[in-house]
Amino acid sequence: MQLIVYLFPVLVTAAVAAQSLGDLSYIVRFPDISSELLQKRELNYHTQFFEKLAADGIDYLPRFNYSSPALHGASVIFRASNDSQTGQSKAQAELANLVYLRSLEGIVAQAWPTAKISHTKKDTITSDIDVNPKAGTLDNTKKKLSKRDSTARTCPRDVSTSSPWSAIHKTTNVDKLHKRGIKGAGVVIAVIDSGLDTLHPVFANKIVGGWDFVGDNPTPGSLNPGPDLADKDGHGTHAAGIAVGSSNRYTGVAPDAKLLGYRTYYKIDSFVSEDILLAAMERAYSDGADIISFSIGSAQGFAGNPIGIAAENLIKKGIIFVAAAGNDGRNGPYNPLNGGGASNSLAVGTVESEYLATWPITAVADGLDQTRSLTYISTNGAYFGLNGTQNADYSPTNACKIDAPAGNSSLIVIPRGSCTDVEQFGRLNDLGYKYALLVNGPNHAFLHSFNVTYTKTLKAGGFIDTAHSGWIASQAHAGNTLAIQFNNNSSPISVRSVFAGAGYPNVVTSWGPTYENYFYPSVVAPGGDVLAPSPGGVYLTVSGTSFATPYVAGVAALYLSSKGISRSAGRPSTGAAFDFSKRLIGTARVLDFYDGKAAVSGVKAPLIQQGAGLIDAARMIDQDIHIQSDPLLSLNDTRYRQATQKITIKNTGNKLLSYTVRHVPGTAVTVANASGIISQFPPPYFKNKSAFVTFLPAVWVLAPGHSTNIYAYFSFPSTAPEGIVYSGKLEVTASNGDVVGVPYMAVQQDTNALISPFPSPPVLLKGDPATFQYAPIPDDGTAVFNFAQYDAPRYSAYSNFGSRFVSVDLVTADFDLDAAVAANAITTLPSRPGYLGPAGIYDPNSGSITFPQAPLPRMPKKYLEFPIVGLAENFAQLEPGRYRVLTRALRPFGAPNKTRDWVLYLSPAFEVVYK
Repeated sequence: MQLIVYLFPVLVTAAVAAQSLGDLSYIVRFPDISSELLQKRELNYHTQFFEKLAADGIDYLPRFNYSSPALHGASVIFRASNDSQTGQSKAQAELANLVYLRSLEGIVAQAWPTAKISHTKKDTITSDIDVNPKAGTLDNTKKKLSKRDSTARTCPRDVSTSSPWSAIHKTTNVDKLHKRGIKGAGVVIAVIDSGLDTLHPVFANKIVGGWDFVGDNPTPGSLNPGPDLADKDGHGTHAAGIAVGSSNRYTGVAPDAKLLGYRTYYKIDSFVSEDILLAAMERAYSDGADIISFSIGSAQGFAGNPIGIAAENLIKKGIIFVAAAGNDGRNGPYNPLNGGGASNSLAVGTVESEYLATWPITAVADGLDQTRSLTYISTNGAYFGLNGTQNADYSPTNACKIDAPAGNSSLIVIPRGSCTDVEQFGRLNDLGYKYALLVNGPNHAFLHSFNVTYTKTLKAGGFIDTAHSGWIASQAHAGNTLAIQFNNNSSPISVRSVFAGAGYPNVVTSWGPTYENYFYPSVVAPGGDVLAPSPGGVYLTVSGTSFATPYVAGVAALYLSSKGISRSAGRPSTGAAFDFSKRLIGTARVLDFYDGKAAVSGVKAPLIQQGAGLIDAARMIDQDIHIQSDPLLSLNDTRYRQATQKITIKNTGNKLLSYTVRHVPGTAVTVANASGIISQFPPPYFKNKSAFVTFLPAVWVLAPGHSTNIYAYFSFPSTAPEGIVYSGKLEVTASNGDVVGVPYMAVQQDTNALISPFPSPPVLLKGDPATFQYAPIPDDGTAVFNFAQYDAPRYSAYSNFGSRFVSVDLVTADFDLDAAVAANAITTLPSRPGYLGPAGIYDPNSGSITFPQAPLPRMPKKYLEFPIVGLAENFAQLEPGRYRVLTRALRPFGAPNKTRDWVLYLSPAFEVVYK
């Protein structure tokens, strides 16, 4: 028997963790009405809806009324006192309530349960700060720093007098637009996030409005909205600063644009509710936003979710909607978020910055006899907060071995050792130092060290590059005193990063395609290890798709400003969002692949990781040829293949141009193996596998202002194994040198047949609570669980793919699943003899978890695991007896009324006793 050890049992993620049965919240969409009837009819829909609830005896609490192009509808809480919810599990009550809401024909067009997403760094929210702006605990038990030291590349130190963002803007050609005076004037960007530090210098004279939807310490039934945008987290301040910030130290992407801020969650470890995000989207539209930057989302990335529908509606009104692609790249393909997965939204991945922020200081030896100008890089990118001359202790013993203070100063300069940075700074903290600068040796990389957080004595730590180690050591050897001159008005200085992944798509970027096999993500932009404003008037280095997203929002402002298009200027354009996305995608540049350890020579990053590639702001605005059709081609899988694609190209210039088209193959990727298991990062890739494409026409001429259609005919190798995604670009080149690329993606598999949400039977584990050792129960039905001794079966299922319906149910040991399948009775299983109901699941850390889950995304930790404690119905205790566990999951593209589209597993029998 296989022995499985779980030192830290994995729980279902908070993206799907439910509350204990109580108030249940829903979002409803009212029937579509024409714009001329909107003002006349909208109030009636709201009135009719709530009057109907009251007439039917529903105890409800209104949350939000939606009356904008984003969504015509409402959100409402059904209180726990409703008769329809008594005697049921949360999921059962939720389904019953949804059936009721969807039965209100003529009033309700669609209804969804309101997703409540726990906002933590490890959750499905794209809150991807690698540093905590607040003091944390200096934890010497943390894992060793990321493998950056071992993957650093050696190159000459490139120190620039320019700011980090000035250097980064050169990689996207934003700097060229700034030099031409294109800085986003007249455009308004809305940042929906954690609020803003409105007093930060980078936002001076920029904020034109906003709203706090939650207040401090909110609960689902009690929000505290108001005008105070105070950012208790930092995420929103980071994002907004990247988009529009400007000061003598900092230049964001669109420094002349205006800003709207919306606070939708309280702080890290607080929840954000889907209906609040909808309200913020609606408010942004009514407040005059031209662009929405949306760095929040959940992994429930199926099409047709409320956020996606609202985004699509705003895009049709010309509002550019830019969403984070997500930070689950290490989980491999098929990890879309709900906002980025919306049709025509821009899902943005992140590129690791080629430049890092350092801070200038002057080292002074033996009074003022010898000085040396240098820079330091702090662990989190922030300035130390010191000013003037600070005497420093120096120890020739490295920070791994020092065991006593080297003097009486609060600042120490010391050689960096070979143990972890957490250990070194922890030792200096224990010795009473407030500030520490570790001097690199020849084997150290000049990079951030995000694992270090501070409390107790040590306030800040950083590193001095190897080039200065000899001079510093020589001064100490000569017995000279050492001091460091800080200037808190100094500006950061960029240095070229030695990280091996710099300049490549960041490994955190969530991969596509979507669960429906649509192209994902759209593009990538700088967002890895970038300097950003932080609450308190300071700056930090942050990393993630959350910060590439406002970069693209800023580029959108440059585009609108260059065209004189904006709502505030009285020149809105309903086609602006479509035009921008087509231009941005068509001019993006494909980047090479970084596999998490090294750059892969001669291999382009798969397009399901980087989308169309790195954005090019200047080409996007300046080119004379542009895509008029869908800029991202999704050919779907072998069952739903769309092998013929029409591309429309327009000459927007003033000269007659000739054109040619060619196929540029991308890197093929295995997204699933022969057993349908989704690949993990980095997935297997191939340089020599590609689609075959022919064109009609292949050469043509276009007059100014004219468009033409190109037809592309795709075919694929007949010998290719299932599970490969082919991608590439159809590249059109004009006689004036302009080039536009149309990315495509084709899934070479029958997704419904190959991929299962649970590809192997879930197992029930029996364990020894004293040792945390668990093993699968035997197949012969002899397993016994003594519930009186807290001995309960632990359910464990490999989570391979998202499903629109998953349930884990308890049945009697003699339940006849084969008979149900033969009778095509899967949708009516609850009425079959022996069916008892959804399993009751509980964990003290996350509370109750109930089934069915509809939908259920892939688990970030790969496994869906929990203890089964009884029936979900009122958490009814199981009577002594014999039982099985039934797992039901709908396959991709599955139809609920077709038995073959269900994944069904019945566990071995087990006995429950109380002794």
